[in-house]
Amino acid sequence: MSSKTNSTFNTASELRPASTPPAPQGGVFASIQDTVGLHSTVQFARDMGFGGALCIHPSQVAIIHQALKPGLEELLWAQRIMDAARSGEGVFVLDGQMVDAPVIGRAQAILARAT
Repeated sequence: MSSKTNSTFNTASELRPASTPPAPQGGVFASIQDTVGLHSTVQFARDMGFGGALCIHPSQVAIIHQALKPGLEELLWAQRIMDAARSGEGVFVLDGQMVDAPVIGRAQAILARAT
């Protein structure tokens, strides 16, 4: 089974938002020497709502941790959501987009992944 097929299967079998604890975990990446492939596979899984991946070798741990960290744009978005949420309104509009509890939860999860 290819890694793309495996990712599709995992996504289809465990669909739920990343803000719903615990986030589903991605499967193993068997090509231990393919660090670029591991990084991009874990980033794809993260973008599909997965909160981690299984390791089969210690060398994969740091790569997976790095791939799960949010990017700068994602961090800035999450911080803007949290700053706006301090207004105390349950639902509000930011940049023309409705923001409610699930969006705030996603922003919190992104900021938590950064540390």
